[in-house]
Amino acid sequence: MDIWIFKDEKHVIERIEERNPNSNPENELGRIKKILNNYVPEGWRLTRFSADFLIRDLVTGITLVGYQTRLSNSTKVIKHITTALSIGGFSKGKLGKHAELPHAFDIAKRPNLFLGDPSLNSIFEYSPVVARQYEKVFYRILETTFQIGKDNFTRCSRVKSPREYLRLNPLNSSGIDHEHFVWMEWIAINGNCKFINGNPPKDYHGEDFWLLQEE
Repeated sequence: MDIWIFKDEKHVIERIEERNPNSNPENELGRIKKILNNYVPEGWRLTRFSADFLIRDLVTGITLVGYQTRLSNSTKVIKHITTALSIGGFSKGKLGKHAELPHAFDIAKRPNLFLGDPSLNSIFEYSPVVARQYEKVFYRILETTFQIGKDNFTRCSRVKSPREYLRLNPLNSSGIDHEHFVWMEWIAINGNCKFINGNPPKDYHGEDFWLLQEE
C-alpha cells in the first residue's frame, strides 16, 4: 500500500511549471515522491500539532499541503497530499482544540519538512529531506499605561518577533539524524527562509513545538 497519496498530481505539476517554466515538472514530481517514499519512515508523524502538514521543496519553490491518517489497528500512517501552494501560503489545517492556543496559526504556517540537494546546503549531503525539530524565538515585553481617574495602571504584554530560527535535522528511513543539523531563519510574515551559518542570536530562546500536543 502507498504511504504517500497525491490527490491531484496534475495540480502539483502545474504549480511546479508555474514557478519553474524551464523545468521538467513530471520529473520534479517524481523526484519529490521518491524522496518522500524512501526517506520518511512509514510510521513517521509529520507533526504532533495537528493532522495537517506542510512540505517545502526548496528545489522548485512549491509547498505541498497534506494531512495524515492512521489505519485502524495498525501503526501505518498514510500521508495525503491535497494541494500545492506558493511560498508564503499556508494551511489553517485541522487545528481542532489547538485553535485557541497563542500563535496557533503562526505554527501552522511553518513547513514540517524541507526537500533539497547539496547545492543548496551541505546538510542535504546526509539526506535529501530535513525535518523541523526545534525553534528559537524572541519576545519583546511591551508596557502600556492606562489612567483611570487619578490612578495610573501598567499592563505588560509579550510580542513575538516574526523572525524565527528553525533547527533542521536530516531524516532517513530509520528516523532522525540527531548528530547533524543546520539553522534556518524563517520570516513568519511572508514565509521567506534562508540557511544561516552558526547559531541564532543569543537573545533568541528555545520553543519546542512538539510540546503543544496534549495526548
